[in-house]
Amino acid sequence: MNMQTSSMVLSTACKNNDSVNESDSEDIEDALAKEVKQLQETKTEKRFQAVLTGAVNVIFIKTNLPDSNDPTDLVHTVLNDMLETGCKKTRHCQRFLPISGSCHANKEEMKKLAEQLFQSSFFAEDVKPSTFSVMYKSRNNSSIHRDDTISALASIVMNARKGHTVNLNNPDLAICVEIMKNVCCMSVVKDFMKLRKYNIHEVNEKIFQSQRRDNEDSEKVKSKNQTIMKSDDNDADSGAQRDGNNAGSDMNRDGNNADSTTVDDATSENPDT
Repeated sequence: MNMQTSSMVLSTACKNNDSVNESDSEDIEDALAKEVKQLQETKTEKRFQAVLTGAVNVIFIKTNLPDSNDPTDLVHTVLNDMLETGCKKTRHCQRFLPISGSCHANKEEMKKLAEQLFQSSFFAEDVKPSTFSVMYKSRNNSSIHRDDTISALASIVMNARKGHTVNLNNPDLAICVEIMKNVCCMSVVKDFMKLRKYNIHEVNEKIFQSQRRDNEDSEKVKSKNQTIMKSDDNDADSGAQRDGNNAGSDMNRDGNNADSTTVDDATSENPDT
């Protein structure tokens, strides 16, 4: 009975399909296309996505983190944790630099982006005077001039009139400018020199050197302790030897005194001698 029912349903479906005209078929295709499009739009994006940069050995990682999660804080936390714990977190990544904003690589667009990014770091009312420097790097671009860019960005900071000064050796804040073809990426980062210019290999090398110094200091302390112990042993041996020599000298003196007393006694018994 079940087989007859199934056959009837299939037969009915076939008859209905035969009666569908071309316009109905197009309506179904449109409905399916809309549904597929909606599914694609509602599909959740990956939190981190690689984006082609057109520059050799440079990878741009796009993230959909909320605006409250600044990439500068994320990268600073990762590198600082590496420095404090001595734990290496990557093998193949040489430099890990956050990007807070990007624009077309031309003078006017870069100024607008800088004024926007510098608000919290250099222009806010509660900002204290700080030292800064501009770190410029260009790849596959010859239209943007390094000195002009650095001068323009430094002028924007100085116009804040908050007492900020330039320090190229160890700035409180570093303005990082990365030009890749016709795109400018920019960020303001802290502890730039402490974290080895955000170079992971340099951070790992600093960790290795620190561990090596600790091992050398430990070996020096160990060697010094062994030297002190040997010195104490030598002092003990010398003391024992001195005590033995003193005891021998006392015995010799006692023997000599005894011999002298015997001679005196013998002389006194024979006065004619």
